[in-house]
Amino acid sequence: MIETNNIKEKSVAIILVNYNGAKDTVECINSIERSLYSNFHIIVVDNCSTDNSIEILEEQKKKYLFDLVISPENKGFSSGNNIGIIFAKSKYSPDYFWLLNNDTLVNEDTLRKLVNGFLHGNGIGVTTGKIFYNSNRSKIWYAGGSISAVTARTEHWNFNQFCSMSNYEDAEEVTFASGCCMLISKDVIASVGLLDESYFLYEEDADYCLRILKHSFSIFYCPQAVLYHKVSASTGANSPLTQYYLVRNKYKLINKNYSGANKVMAYIYSTLQLLFRCLKHELNLPNYLKGLEGFWHNENGKGSLFE
Repeated sequence: MIETNNIKEKSVAIILVNYNGAKDTVECINSIERSLYSNFHIIVVDNCSTDNSIEILEEQKKKYLFDLVISPENKGFSSGNNIGIIFAKSKYSPDYFWLLNNDTLVNEDTLRKLVNGFLHGNGIGVTTGKIFYNSNRSKIWYAGGSISAVTARTEHWNFNQFCSMSNYEDAEEVTFASGCCMLISKDVIASVGLLDESYFLYEEDADYCLRILKHSFSIFYCPQAVLYHKVSASTGANSPLTQYYLVRNKYKLINKNYSGANKVMAYIYSTLQLLFRCLKHELNLPNYLKGLEGFWHNENGKGSLFE
C-alpha cells in the first residue's frame, strides 16, 4: 500500500445517518475518534428518529465532537446522506466525503488507508474497504464487488468466506462499492452529483456506482482498510421493509441505467433470480409482488406499503 504523510493534509467529512440507532451511532463515533488520521469532521444526520435518539446524541455531544443535523422527515438513506453532504460542503468544504453506515466499527488506520487509496492512480473517484461481520470478525461481508453490465447483478466478492492474513489482500479496481463504506472525492460530488433519493432504501449505492463509472471515474478497493458491520441492525434481514425495497428498486435500477438488449436481459435475469429466491423461501412472494407493483406504478421514495 502506498503511504504518504502529505495526504493527511486532505480533509474528510464523515457522514453517519442515524434512524432509531443512537447506541450504534455512538459506538461508531467512538471507533472513529480513535483514528490515527486526524483531519476529519463527523456529521450525524438524524433521519427523523421515532425513539429517543436525538436526546442521546445531544448528550453525547458533551463527550464527542460532531455536528448533529436533524431531518424533519425520513426520506430514506440517500436523503440522509445528501443532507450530510450538503451540510459538510457548506461548513467544511472537505476534500473527501466518507459515507459510513452508523452500525459499523472501524480500525485506527481504516480512514488513513482509504485516503491513501487515492494515490494508486489518476481518475479514482471512490475508495472502499474490506468489511467483516461484526458478529464474526473473521467472516467477510464485502471484499470487493461488481455490478454486471448485462444482468444488473451486484456481487460482494468472497461473501461469507473466512479470511486470513494471507488471502483477499489484492488492492484493485472494482465496479461496485457498498454504501456501507464509500470514501468519495469532491470531484465526484461535483461531477456526478448527490445520491438518487427516489430509491429510499437499497440499490442507491449500485445506482451511484454506475453513475460514477459513466463519468469515467474508477472505484478502488483497499483491503487493508478494515471495518466491521452489524448487518441489518436497522431493518432486519428478512423484514417486509427490506424485501419490498430490494425488489422494487432492483427493477428501478435496471429501468434507469440499462438500455436495449442489456435491459431486457437484466429484467429477465433479475425476475428469475427473485422468483428462485421465493421458491427457496428466502423471499416472501407477497412482498415480491408488492415490490413489483410499486415499480409498475412508478413509486418513488417511500412506498405505499409502509404509508
